[in-house]
Amino acid sequence: MEKLIEEFPSVRLIRNKKNKGVVHGMNLGTMEAEGDIILYRAADDHLMPDSLSAAQEAFAQKPDAAIAFGETIFFQDEPSRGTKETLALSGKTKFFKREELLKHWIPDFNLPSSACFVRKKAVLSVGGFKDEAKWHSDWLCFTTIALRDGLTFIPQPITGFRLNPESYGNSNLMKQGSQRQVLRYLVNEVMNYEEELRTLFFESGAFAIFGDSIRCLLEEEKDSLPEGSEKLLPNEWERKCFSGKIHHHGISGVVANRLENLIGQISSIEYTEGKAAYVYGAGLQTSILLYIWEKLSLPNLSGIIVSQKGDHSDFQGYPVFSLESIDETETYLIVLSSKSFESEMAANLDNALPSVKRLSFWIKELTKL
Repeated sequence: MEKLIEEFPSVRLIRNKKNKGVVHGMNLGTMEAEGDIILYRAADDHLMPDSLSAAQEAFAQKPDAAIAFGETIFFQDEPSRGTKETLALSGKTKFFKREELLKHWIPDFNLPSSACFVRKKAVLSVGGFKDEAKWHSDWLCFTTIALRDGLTFIPQPITGFRLNPESYGNSNLMKQGSQRQVLRYLVNEVMNYEEELRTLFFESGAFAIFGDSIRCLLEEEKDSLPEGSEKLLPNEWERKCFSGKIHHHGISGVVANRLENLIGQISSIEYTEGKAAYVYGAGLQTSILLYIWEKLSLPNLSGIIVSQKGDHSDFQGYPVFSLESIDETETYLIVLSSKSFESEMAANLDNALPSVKRLSFWIKELTKL
């Protein structure tokens, strides 16, 4: 850092005497920022070429916009081998009023913090990053701003996001007790918003990004949560959003594009080997994947695999199996279904089912067909 400061005198290094965590650092950086527009970065994020000039153009086009965001390249080792996720809202830089934004919002609509340029005053106006929201503090902050003020979409990659199962956010997602505590806070916080903003969260279905975890919370703790909390997760949102045409944006776009490119190989393997196929993972991506898989008339799936089987024996009508219960000799394909933990899942399969073919979406080099 010292060498960087020598090369760029405008850079300021702010040191904490002790580690106070990510959320504290983001709030401190916000308060100390002298500029009007902020881009929040993690140490291993990769800034894509021309992203800053693209942001300048976006705010020049809509000077009073509170937030602008673009596409994200998810990668493991090199951004050049990564997978692009885009919301594909427009073919050119464009501002969307909140009413128009709601027409496009589907459950996998996400605003990665490293792909967002946000006005400092907008961040401060929603109270900054809430410490209690922990690894979802950026989601709460940016989603609130976007639904309240609208946003500008930039149709080009802004950031390269390294997929690391041991990152701050991902490592905590697997701690069910901690994750539930954070989701409980998010529900209470949004339910305490003013009615107009709270209703925008209802209409967007933004909480669906948390998949089965938020569904279980709202069902199991409905008596202790604020009245009306169930409206945060629309009934049968999967069917309403994905039973029509196949979306080619967001997570669904990544899944659909990959399956469409490999449909011949997948069908050929099933025809040749005639064994069972499973999906590994039981989160939001799997909810989306199951609808697209059916739409494309791909071979029948025998069930859902999870690393550690909990109390649930069913996922959207499919039986749930533990990884250790799967017979390698009776399985021809396992479809990896998790953005955050794809590499970890592949490592588990290398140990447990090394001869079984597998399909990945985000880190393509993990595919073995």
